[in-house]
Amino acid sequence: DLCFLQEHWLITDQLHKLNTISDDFLSVSVSGMDSFSLHSGRPFGGCAILYRKSLSLAISRLPTFSNRFCGIRINTCDGQSFLMFSVYMPYDNHPSSFTDYLNTLGEIHGLIDAHFHTGIFLVGDFNVDFDRSGPLEKLLSDFMLELDMLSVDVGHRSSITYTYERDDGLSRSWIDHIVCSQPCSSLVSDISANHSGSNLSDHSPLLFVISATCEPYTPPCSPSCSSVSPPKINWSKVTSADADRFCDMVSKHLPSFPQEVATCSIHDCSAHHKALDSYTHSLVSTLESCSLLCFPSCASSCASLPKLPGWKDGTGKLREMSVFWHRVWVEAGCPSAGVLFNIKRNSKKRFKYAVRRLKRRKEFLIREKFA
Repeated sequence: DLCFLQEHWLITDQLHKLNTISDDFLSVSVSGMDSFSLHSGRPFGGCAILYRKSLSLAISRLPTFSNRFCGIRINTCDGQSFLMFSVYMPYDNHPSSFTDYLNTLGEIHGLIDAHFHTGIFLVGDFNVDFDRSGPLEKLLSDFMLELDMLSVDVGHRSSITYTYERDDGLSRSWIDHIVCSQPCSSLVSDISANHSGSNLSDHSPLLFVISATCEPYTPPCSPSCSSVSPPKINWSKVTSADADRFCDMVSKHLPSFPQEVATCSIHDCSAHHKALDSYTHSLVSTLESCSLLCFPSCASSCASLPKLPGWKDGTGKLREMSVFWHRVWVEAGCPSAGVLFNIKRNSKKRFKYAVRRLKRRKEFLIREKFA
């Protein structure tokens, strides 16, 4: 259901390719490279989280500003809200590695503090082997201690002996980990490293199971739809009880306003843009999640996709007539002949041919409207 990926080596303009790996999965990702710079040698870095489309309504993207990690919030059926991160941490091969590692952990810490959650999962390449005692190992250990987290994979030495093997096979280490909140450790099971001869990477993937259930969502559109849109709120069916429940949930989960922004007295200050952006994303995500949980929604459909140019000039009305007469025909017992059958058939024909005409005239209508 979830795949935490590191070192995909894609630039920002290529990240959309991750959505084409499987028709059943979507992705959240960041690039490790600057799209506006000229790079020599092989590509590097980047991380992503691939998630099954059926989980779309339970998942929202977390706002991140680092090329070292990306994150999602996933809401479960029993009211849990997990923050999950795919991380690719700096390697201890440069004088600035310690500072980069510390800064990355600081950014993750800030994101965790800014978002409501009942549990945290950090999964990926930490470039830290807990059998060693270097400065990066201490940094990560202190970070986990502060947030009451642990590396759950370390307790499975019978099924995991290493996750990284040098190309020559002479060196192995255990640098990929599953770090989670202490209370969440009981939800994680069946942890193992998949060492396969068909794996061309020098890292072996970690496999694990999280015992949590999310509300499944089946996209009503055809498999050719490139994305899944969340349902719209059906405001005509919202009751006062729904509104009260929404207000109560928002009051409990509302993110705290950044203290450094509240105390800043400089007019047009630009030093806190990142904190404000993070707070805004968190606020909108909370409101969206609470509204989906509290308010009735309209079923999404392919009709909610962007309309063709010229749709409002009559084709939309033809669709409404086709839908209306089809409904009348169904309520009448779906007759296979007669006046009602002919009206239903002809209204559908008119709508179908109107769409065809629009598609043929699409480029012309676009140019005409721009002119």
